[in-house]
Amino acid sequence: SVRFGCAGCRLVLLLSICLLLISLVGGSVQAESMLEQSASRLITALGEKGYHDTAIAVLDQLSRNEAVSDSFRQKIPLWRANERVAGIRETSDAEQRQRAYERAISDFKHILEGHQDLSVAAEAAFQLGMVFLDMGRLSRNQAAAVGKDIKEAQRFFLSAVDAFVGPRSGQTALSALEKELQHVEELIGEYRGRRVIAPDGRRELNQLEQSRERLRGRRVQVQLLAAEAFSEMAECFEQDSKEWSQSLEEALRRYHAVYLSTPTRSAGLWARLEEGKTLLALGRKKEGQEVLLEITKLPSSEALIYQLRVKAVDSLLASWTNTTSLKDDEQFDERLRQFVLGESLVSPLNSDYLAMKYRSAELLWRRLEASSVDSKDARKSLLADVRILARDVAKAGGIYAASARKLLEQLGRQDAAFADRLGRSFVASFRHAEEVLEQYRTNPSEIQRSTALAELQEVLRIAPSQPAEDQELKKEHLSLLRYQLALLFYEDQRYHEAASLGDFLVKYSLYEPICQKAAILALASWQALVTQQNAQWADSATTQIGELASVIMRRWPRDRCSTDAAEVSINLALRNGNSAAIKSVLYSLDEDVIGRGEVLVRGGVALWHLCQNPGNGQDRTSSGLRTECVQHASEALDEGFAAIDEVTSMQGRTFEVAVAGAIARCEISLYLGQDDSLDLFSLLSHAGYGPWRVLRDSSRELPPSIYEPGLRVCVRAFSKLQRYDLAMQSMQSLVENISSNKEARLRLVGTSISVGKKLIEAAEERRSQDNTSSEKSRFSDDEIEFIEHLLDFTKDATDQLEVMSWVAITLSRLGLPGDGLVSRVPEKKRKSFLLQASATIEKILSHGELPQSAMTSWRRELVAVRSNLGQWEEAVEQMRVILADQQNNRSPVLQQYAADLFQKAAQNSQSLEQARAYFRSAIVGSRLMLEVGESVVWGWGSLASRVSKAAFGSREGVADKMQEIYFESRFRLAACRLAWAQKEVDAAIKTQLLKEAEADIKIEAQLHPSLGGDVLKERFEALLEVIQQESLTISKTR
Repeated sequence: SVRFGCAGCRLVLLLSICLLLISLVGGSVQAESMLEQSASRLITALGEKGYHDTAIAVLDQLSRNEAVSDSFRQKIPLWRANERVAGIRETSDAEQRQRAYERAISDFKHILEGHQDLSVAAEAAFQLGMVFLDMGRLSRNQAAAVGKDIKEAQRFFLSAVDAFVGPRSGQTALSALEKELQHVEELIGEYRGRRVIAPDGRRELNQLEQSRERLRGRRVQVQLLAAEAFSEMAECFEQDSKEWSQSLEEALRRYHAVYLSTPTRSAGLWARLEEGKTLLALGRKKEGQEVLLEITKLPSSEALIYQLRVKAVDSLLASWTNTTSLKDDEQFDERLRQFVLGESLVSPLNSDYLAMKYRSAELLWRRLEASSVDSKDARKSLLADVRILARDVAKAGGIYAASARKLLEQLGRQDAAFADRLGRSFVASFRHAEEVLEQYRTNPSEIQRSTALAELQEVLRIAPSQPAEDQELKKEHLSLLRYQLALLFYEDQRYHEAASLGDFLVKYSLYEPICQKAAILALASWQALVTQQNAQWADSATTQIGELASVIMRRWPRDRCSTDAAEVSINLALRNGNSAAIKSVLYSLDEDVIGRGEVLVRGGVALWHLCQNPGNGQDRTSSGLRTECVQHASEALDEGFAAIDEVTSMQGRTFEVAVAGAIARCEISLYLGQDDSLDLFSLLSHAGYGPWRVLRDSSRELPPSIYEPGLRVCVRAFSKLQRYDLAMQSMQSLVENISSNKEARLRLVGTSISVGKKLIEAAEERRSQDNTSSEKSRFSDDEIEFIEHLLDFTKDATDQLEVMSWVAITLSRLGLPGDGLVSRVPEKKRKSFLLQASATIEKILSHGELPQSAMTSWRRELVAVRSNLGQWEEAVEQMRVILADQQNNRSPVLQQYAADLFQKAAQNSQSLEQARAYFRSAIVGSRLMLEVGESVVWGWGSLASRVSKAAFGSREGVADKMQEIYFESRFRLAACRLAWAQKEVDAAIKTQLLKEAEADIKIEAQLHPSLGGDVLKERFEALLEVIQQESLTISKTR
């Protein structure tokens, strides 16, 4: 019958030659319970029937069954990986197969690295080699179709050889088999050494001997497959090229070695056959023909040997008929002629058998045409044989049937009529279609696909009207052929035709398996059309996807295809921003559908994405809608995690979806804060899909789309949980992995700023709740270290002005007194923060994008930082630059700030001369010419004079502010003189300063008796008392 996928005929026969099946028990003898024996038989049966998803579901159930032994349980991951690979081989989607093969390679390598059981290791290495072979074929076919580089295919074939026989450094299939075989030999030797063997021991010995035979067969098998890999690798290269010859020579050497090791066993004879064919391919015709003729002389008592003889004869005939000289086929003697005409030990529909018969007919017809008309008896005999052979091939159908009918047409009127009748038979057409498809699946090149499309369309054009004995079977076969045509359309990227034919089969086919596969194919075709540049196509395809997905979920609610359709619908709804459609899909899921948990989690992730990025006209600012959306996302994720499989059964796509769901659920918890009851730490460290747990596991490979958000949510979550050590570890891991990705670094910068702001907000909240300087309200050492970690990364990650501004402000807040945070920072850290703030502000001031209007505020910030560091000269220098701007030096507020700075600088100066200069500037002002202009400092005295008019004018508001500055200036003028006097060593200057300070206050009291209000008046009076006391002290010392 027509197959839904290609299994590789040559490889299937090679495996059967070795008389081996992929055994669930392996090579060693171990007692299994009835449950385990039944499970083994069930898994084998399901795999043989192609129900690989069901087999995986059974294995998942077994992994959770406590009655299963540890030895049996340890093999479940291997069997599960085998079923996944077997399932994907049936699909025609090359990209899907490639992704699945890549995951399988990772799975088998993981099993090899972690398993000590030799039977498991041998099977894992064997399957790894098989996957590499499949990858090589896939890559080779893709390269042939689209002109890609063939080196990748070559690498896969070499990797297959490496896995089968070496020389890889780790475990190979051959090395594991030899170790296991040695162990079995030792056990057999122990039994043989006993004088008396009990009945139970005899049974065990028999089982061991059977295991030994299986292991010997498998050992030869992997050696054969290594040779096969080199033979197939030769197809990657141009014929007769150096690489082509080298590959075939290596295959020839390996085939010959296998033959020499087992010259009388079927595997050795198979190797001998391939040796002969390879010699022919290399142009060594005489040697190759001798080897193949040797095989044709084998006794045909067994069907397997007979089939080898058929293949050998067919290869010889192909070589002979490809020449022009009749002398070349002289070795096709009476013995071979009778073998071809004789009774068959294989199916009359066997492709090799039919090829042999047709080529024999062709060769004999060539002899007939070249023979003398006088040789009547010889010609009559040749004609009779040609007729028998051609009729047999034409009746059997298949790829050579049409050619055989054409040959019959040349034999006479009666034979021509017979050929015509056969050509009109539906069975013949169907068999021809089968052979065409088989030929394409064996060699899926673009040329072969075009040929298959044309042939299949022609068959479907004439087949409906052709006669058939079984009309129901005919209808089923027509459905199969239409499905295969749709599949060819899809592979040829003719998606409209594939989708239309698939939709037709879904609506009108009476055969459920075909219907279901057609629905899946149509869905894939509509998905491909969505990505087309044509917007009209994409819109129409989007509508069709939704409708078809609903049909699949309704007709096959408990099958895996229903899960796939649900996922497609969710992705489509996400793309369209339709959260209602996602919820509808989740509500319509059958409780028993395979993969229900995965779909729920996927739907929850999609809903959370739409909560953050609403579409379809939804208002992002609508808190009610957002709250409802978040609730639905949270519920879907929680229900999905409750339904999802245990960690032991989570692999590949399910695992990735679960991790993505856990990340989304953590983000929701962070968004909801105290309103969410989720145990955030438990989810982060969940053994199966917790982001923190799985992202640290080097054996797990996750895409960047999961890895990066996962670690970012770990940073945020651990910060919230005050596990700053883990937050720093998460951040360090992320920084190491995104070092070369600019966009990812900027995303982490955003996360760092968000986390940093929350930490500052939390500190402010603690301060508001506890106004003391208790340990409870202080930053912990871990918290301070984490804040430093955030700031260090952020300021080094980018030179964006907004980012640098946040860093500078945060560092200043942690180091400057005034807002209450500094009291929560240890003193040893405070200075470090201020030094970093200073350096960052200087970078900001030199930034090309900093607007001129922002210069002053940043210079003021730098003045504050430097003055708090005790860098008074640098602070004064910056202040002078600020006041070199005419607009700035006319500002009373900036002049007040400058006078205060000069006074403090003077008080803290170590040099008396420098202090006198600063005091003088603070009291009477100063002017200094800089490169940017003249810097003008008013000083306290001039400041009071300049604002007096506005302070006592009629405008409300302005007058109040100016009065405040006026009285503060008058007060600070006297205070500054006092401070200078206290620092001064010259008695005359000291006395003069105190007199002026006392006069300043008394004059102000006369001018404005209220002195600016009760509070200020008390300050003036207290200051006057200090000045007078200081004067009295000086007078007493004279």
